[in-house]
Amino acid sequence: MNIDNIIIAPLKLDLNDVQNLNEGTSIQWKDDFLMYRRIAHDRFIFDKIYTPSYDMRVLARTYNPLGILRHSVQGFGSVAVGSRERYDDAGNLLERINENLKFEIIKKDEIIKILEDEGLFNRNTGESIFTINPIETNGLFTEVIMKSISIIFYPRVNDSNPYWKVVIPTAMSWHWIETTYIVDGVTGEVQKSEERIFIEF
Repeated sequence: MNIDNIIIAPLKLDLNDVQNLNEGTSIQWKDDFLMYRRIAHDRFIFDKIYTPSYDMRVLARTYNPLGILRHSVQGFGSVAVGSRERYDDAGNLLERINENLKFEIIKKDEIIKILEDEGLFNRNTGESIFTINPIETNGLFTEVIMKSISIIFYPRVNDSNPYWKVVIPTAMSWHWIETTYIVDGVTGEVQKSEERIFIEF
């Protein structure tokens, strides 16, 4: 399977595919990609697509009521990666931004490897600390992981290196444990810390 065939957004949707959706949300599968599609009250169409475990991206797309693509972005947590595009109502490209240019040495794939080496998840087996049982390594795996952790990227400011911040909250019986990873965006050095957050009754 060529992943680019799915990651590259179609410039126009076949409205026959969405005419019965109305105001609801549909769940669709394309190969191992999990897609949520919904139509808002203004009739704009929104797609959110989770790629399989080997890629771990979230694709977000917005189409106007005629099914013409207006905006497309790829994400890793709350961090935009890859290409971001914006189009006019006729489908003409207005802007394309390479979001990867803001990274230096350490990028998405290096962060995934660090988290996997820490034992948070296994992309081959579907195991993770967030589920009791292994899950399939398709788009559902990526959805579970992306909804369970917070990922932020801080670009370089003056002489300070860029860095990634990953926060993993873990619920205990009477408190939370919040584990934070700070990863230097140049050297890859990892600083790990834990904070206990007690629940007040």
